[in-house]
Amino acid sequence: MGKLEFSMKIMNDDFSAPRVSNLFFLGSPIQISASVNPQSHMPLILYMEECLAASTAELSASSQTYPLITNHGCFVDGRTANSRFLPRIQTSEIRVSVQAFKFTQDDSAVFIHCQILAWDPAQLQDPTKKACSFNMQTKNWELLDNPDQSTSVCGCCNSVCTARRRRDTDDGLRRTAVLGPLRIASREQSTNGDDPLAQDEDLSLALLLIVATLLVMAVLGALSLGYYFCVWKSGRAGPKTNYDLLVSPQKS
Repeated sequence: MGKLEFSMKIMNDDFSAPRVSNLFFLGSPIQISASVNPQSHMPLILYMEECLAASTAELSASSQTYPLITNHGCFVDGRTANSRFLPRIQTSEIRVSVQAFKFTQDDSAVFIHCQILAWDPAQLQDPTKKACSFNMQTKNWELLDNPDQSTSVCGCCNSVCTARRRRDTDDGLRRTAVLGPLRIASREQSTNGDDPLAQDEDLSLALLLIVATLLVMAVLGALSLGYYFCVWKSGRAGPKTNYDLLVSPQKS
């Protein structure tokens, strides 16, 4: 397969660009995009095999963790929250929406660890190569790429998903990515003035107003100076007015 370029980013709400702020409010969506650049390789389809939220950037025995996606692509967080796989735009990208939550008692930063897998789209029909979201209304698992096969492919999400047949796998198709640190805040913190995002926005707005005011003053000053210069120049070089003739000294 050669060298593949993987990436995982936190995006804004419409996925048009990476998100600037790392602050999220409880219950708001955390939009994540993972992608692989196939370059000159054959077409690839991307999956998120495992994802978890953790209290540390590097996982260790002391890390507090909470599973988001397990069992080779089962979005288990969707059982209790509005978290799910989102419709694909292209096979080489997968998008997820995670409902922001706090799983630690303090305001510690949150890191999201994911294992992503690039695979041959022609070699599917395998419970270990899937993206399954949980529908809280129907209480059923739904397969992202082919809902008609939800039962046969996603049914193992309630137990253990294993490959139907042994197959040599290439570890080079897998990558581990980490996002963070993220800060999850409550709405009360925003109303109490503890929202750094709002403070940054207020500061940016104030700076913008100052710059706009200075720009207007500079333009007005330039216009005034230009007008004064034109009037002064016309007074020096232009013809004398009747008033000038009246006050000019008369030669004897």
